[in-house]
Parts: sequence; structure tokens; C-alpha cells
Amino acid sequence: MRQLFLLSALVFLSAVTSALAGENPQELAKLQVRGEALLEVPADEIRLSIGVSTSGDTADVVLEENSRVLKRVEKALREAGLEKGEYSTGRFNLQPSWSPRPRNAEPNWHPEIVGYTVRNNLLIKSSKLDLAGTWIETASRAGANEIGQVVFGLADPRKYRAAAIRSATEHARADALALADAAEVKLLRILDLQLDPAGQAPVTRMTEQSLVRTMAADSAAPIIAPDDLQVRAGVSITWQLSD
Repeated sequence: MRQLFLLSALVFLSAVTSALAGENPQELAKLQVRGEALLEVPADEIRLSIGVSTSGDTADVVLEENSRVLKRVEKALREAGLEKGEYSTGRFNLQPSWSPRPRNAEPNWHPEIVGYTVRNNLLIKSSKLDLAGTWIETASRAGANEIGQVVFGLADPRKYRAAAIRSATEHARADALALADAAEVKLLRILDLQLDPAGQAPVTRMTEQSLVRTMAADSAAPIIAPDDLQVRAGVSITWQLSD
């Protein structure tokens, strides 16, 4: 994990005094500081789908062929290091194919089913990022013909979020101490502490089109390496000041 940079903004000192004696005697001198942190962390989880699409004249034949190929793909992936708890059966779809309407169709013409297409896939979720390219190549050689979007993310984004929060808070506190020292005042106590809402877990994606181009350019396993993911945090802290 690398800390890319820390920002501190919206630093403001408000020493409020009364213009007239006895006016707002409870008004406090305050210091409000904002700290931000941006961490770069490597992805530790990959998600992808590997599927088989089969077409034929009858539903029974297509279903049987699709099941046979998918089992072969599953077996090949297991031999390539994919464990049983790292995948599950995903989308299954049986779609009829209809005859096209002829140019000079009779008024009572209606389309007929001329075939079927079956799509079935395996959804993979694993921490073995280094095997992603091997799995795609292995599945393709075993008969898979649909590679879905590859998504890289964090298995436990809260862990890195906590680190970013600590960094942002430490930086805000350091700025507050420096500003208080320069103004010759002291930080008495924290009056308010706010944390920016957490965003969604970061992800990076490789699309099906880019995978096809990668595999077409080289018959070997495609090289799939994600960029580092960015985890952000921002805090605002308000201190009461004393002379």
C-alpha cells in the first residue's frame, strides 16, 4: 500500500470576540481544519464470467451439447488451479431462433422456430489474480466462447478505508497544531468531528472487447494486470481554542 498524497484544505481560524462588553459571553474561539487522504492499494480480488454459447436445431440437442462443453470447461479450470469455492453457476438462458420474414410474405405468414441457442456460464471470484490470464486461455481451449467483463476490486475495502481515515485525521491534527502554534493559541478540546461518507468499493475493469483483442494478438494466455486502486477519506475537525 502506498500513500499517494495528503491534502489539507479549508483551514480556518475564527477567534470570535465581543465588540461590546457583555455581548455573547459564551462565544468560543474555534479552529476548523479539514484533512484528506488518498491511498493507492493493489487489487486483491478478481471477478469474471466464463461462458459457453451453443446453437442447434432442437432444444434437447443444444442443451446436451452445452452441458457437455461447460463440464469440460469446468474440469479444465479445476486442473488449472480454480477451486470449488471460487466459482458458481451463473446465467442460464435458452433462446429460440425465429425464421426471418420474407420480402413478399403472405398476409397470414407467421414466424417459426428454426433453432435454439443456449448460454450458460461460470462466475469466478478469487484472490488468485495471477491466474486470470491462464484461466481465460484454458477455458477458451476447452470450448468456452464467451468471456465476460473482468473486474478487479478489494475483498475488504473497509480495511483500507480505516487506514485512509487515520492518515486524514493525523494530517488534520498536524495542521491544527501548526496553525495554533503560529497564532499563539492552544487546542483545548474537540467540539465537532465529521467524516465524509464512504464511496463504493473501488474497481477496475477489463471489457470483453479488450479481452478479445488481447487474445487475438497473442495465442498465449493474455496478460491481465490491474492498476492500483484508490481509497479516499476526508475528515473535518473543529477545536475549541484557549489563550
